[in-house]
Amino acid sequence: MGKKVSKDGETRKGIAAGSSGELKIKLKSTAISLFVLVGLSGFFPGENQRVNAQSEIKSVENNTCLSFIQPFNLYFHYYDLHVMLYFVGHPEYEAVEAMINLQNSEKLLVRAIITRHDQTQIDHVNDQKIMEEMKKVSSNGREIRYTPIEFRRDEEKGKSHVLLKFTSFKGENIVFDLYATGRPSPKYGGMTDPEGHAEESALPIMWREKSTLASSKSNITFDKKDYKIPVKTWIPIFFKGMKGYYTEGFSIGGVTTGETILELVESPKRIEAGEKWIYKKGKDELVYEIMERNGDQVIIQKSSGVSEIINTQIVDGHLEIKDIKVISNSAREKEFTIKFNPFLPDMTATSDGQELVLNFSISINEHRSLVTGKIELEKKTDKIVLKLNPEQPNWAIKRSIQAAITKEEDKYHLKSTIRNAEDWQEENTAKDLH
Repeated sequence: MGKKVSKDGETRKGIAAGSSGELKIKLKSTAISLFVLVGLSGFFPGENQRVNAQSEIKSVENNTCLSFIQPFNLYFHYYDLHVMLYFVGHPEYEAVEAMINLQNSEKLLVRAIITRHDQTQIDHVNDQKIMEEMKKVSSNGREIRYTPIEFRRDEEKGKSHVLLKFTSFKGENIVFDLYATGRPSPKYGGMTDPEGHAEESALPIMWREKSTLASSKSNITFDKKDYKIPVKTWIPIFFKGMKGYYTEGFSIGGVTTGETILELVESPKRIEAGEKWIYKKGKDELVYEIMERNGDQVIIQKSSGVSEIINTQIVDGHLEIKDIKVISNSAREKEFTIKFNPFLPDMTATSDGQELVLNFSISINEHRSLVTGKIELEKKTDKIVLKLNPEQPNWAIKRSIQAAITKEEDKYHLKSTIRNAEDWQEENTAKDLH
């Protein structure tokens, strides 16, 4: 987790800045980059070109291969509880946190995370099946381990107490013992700055519904050795809160880095409900299914891996993405949404070398436009590049992702990596000089 960021005027300013629907040519900016590609037919040299705009999507109805790829590495989860303790003095680690689903229909789900000093993280999950699913959808090499986790929660005079016991990936016996300072409150909830955590693997967006700090009774041990929890807030005589958090209602979503290869094995004969794009992804399949078509409005669902609902519209004969919703796998109905204004275009319909800019906003549940900014797209002869440039809040600007998609024979190679915002500035300056 990290320090709280309120949704203040700074964020609203970013929303206003992202409200224009005008396409622009070339934006000079620091960036986060990703990829979106819709309709690969005619993208690479030697492939059949798309038919004219008046024929809507006749290329599909004439059995021409039309590919649909949503290559954002998106994720989203909602947890009933989130607890976290920072500590000092350990040679390798600086924090332990846990996310807990109390409403899981089969069993209590606990996901404990250890953060190293270099900001890399290791997941420990108490459900073997969930752990395997997490590994399957992860493409950035994140460390994920299965381990039994003992969990206990009780309450006294409105103050919650959470105890966790588990064995780390290195065989250490960890005891996490958090006492809350008081009842959690929406006043201390809101958006969270991830600080340096997972800075080389994700752009995380987190929302706490109601929170409070850990009290001085809290404690954490590794192999029975105590580590000191620093003071977060101290008002002499009246209040002392440690650098730890107890949260009820915790949403976390975002974009991760990763690399994958997709091979198209089936595509729709026409744009209508039930038709599918099926890709081979290693030993697994990636499936996009058309759920509904109403005129030029087409709803597509990613039905394997992370569940996504993709709202598209047929514009001049091509599918353009209006928004993407990622649905939480918890028992509660929660969602993560990224919207595009204007719509995210089919880059295959543009000329080589053309560069386009549009706006984006990311929301979690009813909390709108938590992260806003610009998206810069560039089509090259053998590659499509998309840079997503957060402008608000300030911490998000530092999370830069570069993504690329290329074709290798009959396969599509997708790769995205995080870069520091300063690197983008240097790159853009170099382009200007040339």
